[in-house]
Amino acid sequence: MAIPLLTATVFACPDWTHASQFRDRPLSLVQVAQAESALVDEAKSDRFWQLIERGTSKAVEGDLPGALEHFLAAQALAEDRIAKDPSNPRWQRELAIGLNRVGEIRLAQGDFEGAKDQYLRAFAIRDRLVASDPSNDLWHRDLAVSNLHIGDLWYAAGDVERSEQRYRAALENLRDLAALYPDDAEVQSDLATGYSRIGLLRRAVGDLDGARESYRLELAIVEKLAALYPEDSQRQWDLLITCQSIGNVEYDRRHFGKSLRSHSKALELAKRLVAQDSTRTDWQDALQKSHSMVGDALYLLAYDDEKTLANYRASLSISEKLAERDPSNVDWQRSLLVNHANIAKLHDDGAVSRRDARRHLEEALRIALKLEASGRLLGSDAVIPDEIRERLAELP
Repeated sequence: MAIPLLTATVFACPDWTHASQFRDRPLSLVQVAQAESALVDEAKSDRFWQLIERGTSKAVEGDLPGALEHFLAAQALAEDRIAKDPSNPRWQRELAIGLNRVGEIRLAQGDFEGAKDQYLRAFAIRDRLVASDPSNDLWHRDLAVSNLHIGDLWYAAGDVERSEQRYRAALENLRDLAALYPDDAEVQSDLATGYSRIGLLRRAVGDLDGARESYRLELAIVEKLAALYPEDSQRQWDLLITCQSIGNVEYDRRHFGKSLRSHSKALELAKRLVAQDSTRTDWQDALQKSHSMVGDALYLLAYDDEKTLANYRASLSISEKLAERDPSNVDWQRSLLVNHANIAKLHDDGAVSRRDARRHLEEALRIALKLEASGRLLGSDAVIPDEIRERLAELP
């Protein structure tokens, strides 16, 4: 089972922060952790967080190899410090963060086993920290994040049962924390992420009512935070992703009008974010996916072939640039092949010539075969090459 195109699993639940992230916001658990960490070997701690922030900046720019280099350096620094003082819980926590960040990049590059090793090592550290101090809410929060990461890993591999176990364990922790810290924006945002993952899973198994309910709970949180912090791009981003998720569920329910409204709202949010900073590749990716899903809803509503094609072409233009920027990013390569296939299907309505349809399908097949050859077509994506071949054979 593949991760749906509109699911941002890699950086949706980061476990790095910096104090400047929380300026003018309620005190958060992560702020507390940072303040405490500053008291312990301040110089080295600063170096660790500098590497994490630089790596994250590289990831946002679309440079996964550059991000990996910085995250590996952060992990090595944490391992060196733990070798000198294995009992230090702050350094243990930082090592878990470094492990998870490396795992995120490995998974984004299609390295399932590499990501699995990183995530499980991070979980083991966090599980020990919780056992050593069950009253520490930050340790519980970190453990929930690890469960979300491992749930993402199993979801990508198509193991729904294991994924659900991890997601529900995380959600249970996040609900408890949200009840303890009702005014903490970060804790509430974490809870929204938990609901998002349950919605993702429910949709994957065909429980569309369950998915819609989970996304409704998520929406209530992210809408409130977006209203409280209208200048905070992260809050607007969270709302964008939730609108995309709801649009996907309505699409699956064949409520294409509702799907179009949700995806159109997401599209407007994405346009505003990209207008603020066009260098953010995660925002560019959200923009191309919103164009694609608006095009899908318009296509099934038989609303306007010209407008449908315009959205598909806008999505293709962005995804071409992203895929060229980092060929190692599996999601961007997959989006590119889907965009080619979407344009080709408009041949059935006469909006695209047979020659152009064949050209787009052949390019989609080329990308799919390249991913297959490198072992990066996971789960149900393995059937994509055969599906494209069938469509090519059906062309008159």
